Amino acid sequence: MTQQDKTSPQVHILNNGLKVIFEKTGTSPVVSLYAGVKIGSAWESDKEAGLSHVLEHMVFKGTKSYGPGAISSIVEGCGGDLNAYTSFDQTVYYINLPSRHLHTGLKLIREMLFEATIDPEELAREQEVILEEIRRGLDNPQRYLGQILFSLAYQTHTYGRPVIGFDHTVKSFTASVVKNFYHSWYVPNNIVLGVCGDVDEEALLQFIKAEFLEYKEKPLCRPNLNLEPPLSIVRTKKESRNIQGNYLNIAFPVPAFLHEDVPAIDLMAHYLGGSETSRLYQKVKEEKKLVNAVHASAYTPRYPGIFVIDANIPDENLESVLPAIHAEINHVRANLIPQEQLERAKQGMEASLVYEKETCEGTARKWISYETTGDDFAFESIYMKRLHAVTPEEIRRVAQKYLNTEACFLTLLHSDSNKVSTQSLKWKTSKTTKQKAKLIEEYKDIQKYKLSNGLQIVLKQNSRLPLMSMKCAGLGGLRYETRKNNGISNLTFGVLEKGTTTKTSLKIAELSEQMSGHVQAFAGKNSWGVNAAFLSSKKSIGFDLFTDLILHPFFDPEELSKEKKLTLEAIKNQEDSLGSLAVKTFEMLLYPHHPYGMPILGSKKLISTFKPDSLAKFYKSLLVPGQMVASVVGDFQTDEILDYLQETLGSLPANPRKKPNIKAEKASGTLRQKIIRKNKMQAHLILGFLGTTLKSRDRFALEVMNNILSGMGGRLFLELRDKQSLAYTVSAMHTEGLEPGYMGVYMGCDPSKVEKATQGILHELQKLKDIPVEKEELERAQNYIAGNHEIELQRNDTQCSQLLFDTLYGNPLKEYDDYVHKIYEVTSGDILQVARKYLRLNAYCLALIRP
Repeated sequence: MTQQDKTSPQVHILNNGLKVIFEKTGTSPVVSLYAGVKIGSAWESDKEAGLSHVLEHMVFKGTKSYGPGAISSIVEGCGGDLNAYTSFDQTVYYINLPSRHLHTGLKLIREMLFEATIDPEELAREQEVILEEIRRGLDNPQRYLGQILFSLAYQTHTYGRPVIGFDHTVKSFTASVVKNFYHSWYVPNNIVLGVCGDVDEEALLQFIKAEFLEYKEKPLCRPNLNLEPPLSIVRTKKESRNIQGNYLNIAFPVPAFLHEDVPAIDLMAHYLGGSETSRLYQKVKEEKKLVNAVHASAYTPRYPGIFVIDANIPDENLESVLPAIHAEINHVRANLIPQEQLERAKQGMEASLVYEKETCEGTARKWISYETTGDDFAFESIYMKRLHAVTPEEIRRVAQKYLNTEACFLTLLHSDSNKVSTQSLKWKTSKTTKQKAKLIEEYKDIQKYKLSNGLQIVLKQNSRLPLMSMKCAGLGGLRYETRKNNGISNLTFGVLEKGTTTKTSLKIAELSEQMSGHVQAFAGKNSWGVNAAFLSSKKSIGFDLFTDLILHPFFDPEELSKEKKLTLEAIKNQEDSLGSLAVKTFEMLLYPHHPYGMPILGSKKLISTFKPDSLAKFYKSLLVPGQMVASVVGDFQTDEILDYLQETLGSLPANPRKKPNIKAEKASGTLRQKIIRKNKMQAHLILGFLGTTLKSRDRFALEVMNNILSGMGGRLFLELRDKQSLAYTVSAMHTEGLEPGYMGVYMGCDPSKVEKATQGILHELQKLKDIPVEKEELERAQNYIAGNHEIELQRNDTQCSQLLFDTLYGNPLKEYDDYVHKIYEVTSGDILQVARKYLRLNAYCLALIRP
């Protein structure tokens, strides 16, 4: 074994060529294991298209020591999560779990990498699942357009084929073909293993050597890939489908990941279309109002990539968008980016790296990405050095070099109800006495204060990284709406974040970039709020933006008009998202009388009636300090935060408004169903029941029961997907509210299997009512929930949200820890009791979207 200089992270190369990257962190008792195999779809032959992805699936379908689904069950039983993904350049497997289970995680990773059995019967079942996945992608307009773009841009290189492959290639793979591919590429000298977390390095390396050194290095026969010849024309393709929206992609050839121009190209993407202050966003979306959304980004993999501009376009603007985008491209080619904007872009990109290091998973994921794409896990330092050296002149140079509108790719996917001319794909030129907050509760390192107006503040310091998360929320949301004003919450808070009495939307976006963070408003089913995250060194900007949105919103008529248009487009585009449509239909069916049954977005009819005054009046009615909470987590000084919030949010007048009396929905005594017909390839169904509330102890047993059904090791996945191949995706779902939420099962399947799938779901639910859950299965679910809770709580934002909503909904501070204890208190008898109480199999609701 060789080792580099003692730096952090540490790099070790085993004698068989396996590369190990390690960094010890002591902030949370978790560890992330990332294994990157340097093989992806790019190195497949035409006959092998999709083979890397099939193999990724089969690794979970049985190994020498573990049967199908067992690895997932073990990881979830340890309180962890695992998954994998395949791309053009790599296949990656990862496990996140409590560090006390490190050895278990490493053993499982070893089994996946070297001991998969590739059983023919399991392969046949998984091929059917992958075929469903292919069809699912074809039903997604943006994914489908992406396939069109890549096939147009890469007519020589293998990037032109979809990673997932084609129906005919996936069907053709035999177990021997998959095994040969596995044994050819899954060898130690073609794998990099990243380990980041609360583990001891010496013990880790001893264990890795003991587990992995038995596998021998092998020569790799990597084929030479043909690169695309220089492009000298505009390639176009447009296609119509049964969709509601119109989607445009514009792409330009750019170099590969390691090229010295890439940092300047990334900064150019940010300036042109990477944020709300970008040229495309401000000029094409905000000023000219030609698009619903527009973005720019650079895709730079191992081989030459593409610079992509994508837009979602209303029907009436299809022929006006390209000239407007062309004008902005010409502007970047001809003019220098202002130095201030360039510095903001650099700061934002650097800050994103800091945020990524907040979790072990983010750190390990970054190593593997760099190593499998550029053969250098530490390439970030080179990249950042180049990034800091970029000048305005350099941005203009790369724009002139790469953004050539006479050598590019134009693709359009539009609704078949629109007659789109070829012109749409052609370029055209055109103060009171200061009062102190009162400490009312304390638990470990968390404090709760109350201002004189009744508003509560929850604080938790964490100075490990220079980051802050701030949130403020109040009771409201969908629960405070009626049939006469449905949608007003979503619209109000969509406009609220677009400007204050002193700041325009553009100014807010600029300040957000300056603080390398964001400030956003939201409205859900039970609450509304504002959240912000920023570097603690920029706290003065962050504090001001956060409180200015809450205290001084300006419901500008122009911004309202734009938000209405976006909302109406979103309502229209819901028809293309069949999973979302199924959820919406299910909720309307389940809650005929309660506000939870109304759509968050509202209706086309009502949205058009709202005026600025009605939004302002509605918002003012929500400002009830006694029903509001602010939470702050991160790098701050307690006295400073309390003083600032007292001066700002403490100025809100006390409001005696009482909470509305909302009656809970009563469970139906009969079966209810609604079927919606869509001209699509896949069926989506939700079968469910009324659940419980946030205050009920039943929610913990329901959550454990939900987990027993869910996940790759859950009953639904193993029985209905793995054994019976009834669906590509199946999962249990549950939500609690201030009134009863719901528990249900979602499935995406072939339309011919709907009846069998429904009966399969009912059969699995009946088993929960009849047979007590075994101890091992119960503990697996409890460990998974507890472990995920620990993993998620690494982030300031997650901690801030939990403290905020626990307090808002009336839970004590110790709920922060009690949650895990209550999960572990759930017994097999509790599961049986809630299953019999809530799973009313003769009176369920069924929402079905099908061809």
